[in-house]
Amino acid sequence: MTGPGFSRPLSFPWHLPLALALALPFLVLFVRGLPHFPSTGRDLDVILFSLVLAGLGTLLTLFLALTLAVLGLAGRVVGGCEALLLLGYLVPPFVTGMGLLFSLGALGVRIQGVPGILLAWTLHYAPLAYLRLKPQVGLALGLLATARVHGATGIRSLKAFLPPLFPPLLVAGGTLYLALLGNFGVPAVLGLPERVYVLPTLAYARLLSPVAQDPLGEAAALGLWLALLALPAVLLARSALLEAREPLLPPPKPLYRLLFALYALTALALVLLGLLREALQNPYTGRWDPAFTQALGLPPVQKGLRNSLLLALGATGLLLLLALALRPFPRLLKGIRGVLDIHYLLPGTLLGVSLILLLA
Repeated sequence: MTGPGFSRPLSFPWHLPLALALALPFLVLFVRGLPHFPSTGRDLDVILFSLVLAGLGTLLTLFLALTLAVLGLAGRVVGGCEALLLLGYLVPPFVTGMGLLFSLGALGVRIQGVPGILLAWTLHYAPLAYLRLKPQVGLALGLLATARVHGATGIRSLKAFLPPLFPPLLVAGGTLYLALLGNFGVPAVLGLPERVYVLPTLAYARLLSPVAQDPLGEAAALGLWLALLALPAVLLARSALLEAREPLLPPPKPLYRLLFALYALTALALVLLGLLREALQNPYTGRWDPAFTQALGLPPVQKGLRNSLLLALGATGLLLLLALALRPFPRLLKGIRGVLDIHYLLPGTLLGVSLILLLA
């Protein structure tokens, strides 16, 4: 049956109730946290500190990623070197923090507090920003080479190089800012020993506080602040980028390839060597004493490994089934895409608090 003036059948907009169901955790967070929102004025210092720290970490990571993209493209880095760089991103962030703590601690360098958090964030998230920036950096380098061929130098050549980079820098910066703002592991490992709190660690502390009158409500109020601080970056991170064509680059420079490889090796070594040293060497005697057998024999470790494996496999299977179920309904998938993107882009701490409230 068709309505007057319509050329296609009328159908119920199923994407609306489905999108509402996906947004339900955040609605519960809003309802539960709003009454406690005025009391978060006492946490204004942590809120502002989280904003500044995430912003500073974003700038440092973008600078490093932009440098790596220039080195990688100018040196024609492919294959093994890139895989080595990306391997560091596959390590969970809190493991990066622990690795840096052990590696630099063995050299007598204390990195707890703000410097350590910024260092861990920069090393861990630079590969992600590198992937986001590399295509557009290649286009910008091609324009720069063309401008120099036509006699442009100095500021005139920079005018050809910089404008194409602004949109991808904003998008990559928004993605990084969201990741840093909601990151719990690195501030917990490197910040809490120095009593350095950010919004995710403070929300977790309030959630477990034995003196709080309404722990869930107070954590939800901090979650609202997290959502407010994340909202502008969500809009940036969802901006579409044009796909860059194959750039016209100058001849490869082996020195740049070497610098890229040295950085990738150094960053990975800073994380892994400290972990290996702690796992293989007895901290009291200094002798070779691998701790893997003892650790695997502990019931909590066995339970943790089993739970991690089951949760990872279960979540992967559910996501694959959901993707296959939605594949025949492209219009439905398009209708709920915005809510799915928000789930992915918003800090994980916010979603965790929302689900605790919903299931409680």
